[in-house]
Amino acid sequence: MRTIPIGATGSFTLVVPSGHLSLGLDEAMLRNDLAMPVLVMVIENAALAALRPYLEPGETAVGTGVELRHLAPVGMRVIGEASVTRVEGRRVEFCVSAVDESGQICAGSHERTVVDGASMERVGEAKRSVGRAHLGGIIWARHRFCSRTRGGADAAHVPASAHRRGIGGVERRR
Repeated sequence: MRTIPIGATGSFTLVVPSGHLSLGLDEAMLRNDLAMPVLVMVIENAALAALRPYLEPGETAVGTGVELRHLAPVGMRVIGEASVTRVEGRRVEFCVSAVDESGQICAGSHERTVVDGASMERVGEAKRSVGRAHLGGIIWARHRFCSRTRGGADAAHVPASAHRRGIGGVERRR
């Protein structure tokens, strides 16, 4: 990693599709506003743009913290901005904000840590393989539970309502 200067800046622009609005996420109580996960994505991409010129080949930076205040609904185009405020070893802190056509919509802070991309990919793959094995075990245990409690030898004999009930027979809400 090259030396990252305090004040290094980056930006990221998003033309907001309707699916990125809160109402597009099937939350009828939310206003027609940019969904918070999308706003975080905009901020993270702005921070990466600030770091990109200082990363060595094979390095990347992962988000390790974010604190945002969503201040206003958004227009059709959002610009996220990030400015480096502190560098401590591989940890980089940013002051972040986002604006649209009418002004500021978000303000806060963000933290990223510079890591070796190949190492990160190896760790991710190891976690994914453990996750697949764990998920397979859950499915197998559920199948055994349903088969035993419903008298069937395979899942085809388990009524659909049994699949909505978790282990212990507790109905899950939809």
